[in-house]
Amino acid sequence: MDCVAASAVRARFIFGNLTDSGRSMGRCLKKGKRMNQVARVFVVINLLLGAAFLAAAATFLKQSDDWKAKFNEGEVAHATVVDGKDAEIRAQRADIQRLSDDISKKSDHVSTLKSDKDSLQDQLNKAVETAAERLKDKDSLSTKHGAALTRLDEISGHLSTLDGLVDKYKDQAVKALEGEQGAIKDKVAAIADRESVRETVRQRDSAIKDLQGQLAERTAILTTYTNVYPPPGAAERKKINGQVLQYRAASNVVQINAGKDKGVIVGHEFDILRGSQFICTVKVDRVQDSTCVGHMTKVRAGNRTPRGGDQATTL
Repeated sequence: MDCVAASAVRARFIFGNLTDSGRSMGRCLKKGKRMNQVARVFVVINLLLGAAFLAAAATFLKQSDDWKAKFNEGEVAHATVVDGKDAEIRAQRADIQRLSDDISKKSDHVSTLKSDKDSLQDQLNKAVETAAERLKDKDSLSTKHGAALTRLDEISGHLSTLDGLVDKYKDQAVKALEGEQGAIKDKVAAIADRESVRETVRQRDSAIKDLQGQLAERTAILTTYTNVYPPPGAAERKKINGQVLQYRAASNVVQINAGKDKGVIVGHEFDILRGSQFICTVKVDRVQDSTCVGHMTKVRAGNRTPRGGDQATTL
């Protein structure tokens, strides 16, 4: 805004000079006087400076509007991201509240089981006291004493079962809490991994675009080069006949009794035949006056190798 205000002040100054110059020119014309050369040059310079400044001010104002639009778009995108994160946090808080409610219910259940245990323990104590009182008369209460002992054993068994249930529910509640906490941690880690994967994907896409651009540039250069310097056509192989003199399997070298005298050159390829069967193809590496040496390139299935006396020709 300071730059805009300064621009406005500068514009008013220049327009003031232009106005003063116009008024001076008008007064001179009314009086019938002619302006000297310096005044004319000064008026023209003021007009040019004013036009240049107006163009610069218009360009600056347009860029300022573009910056404001980009800033507003960035604010909207940032607000969208923040709203998404807030929604995830609210969902996680809801999960935590649900887990807390489940734990409270489990705790209430455990408390109920403990109360039942205490009640049974009281009944056991009362039964023990009653049995002790009745045992004073051993002769008359012997039968009742046996029944009381049996009842005590049953109550003890029930108490053991209740202790096992209490421990079981307690372990289940602890495991459920640990599992839910682990699930929450996994969700948080998954969110972080998802952001990391998205960043990796963005970087990969950017790299792919760069590589595609480079490939397009190389393809254009290759096309231009091919159009200017087209590759030579493949020359037909000259038909030359000969025979295999020997084959060294260790070095994969084949010697043929055809050389410069028959027009053999380096790179010529012979098709090796044994009767009507194709054995392999030999590419010439070195040429002498009447012989040449090459190596096998194409071999027929069965791993057949040439031997002395095989026919060397061009199919």
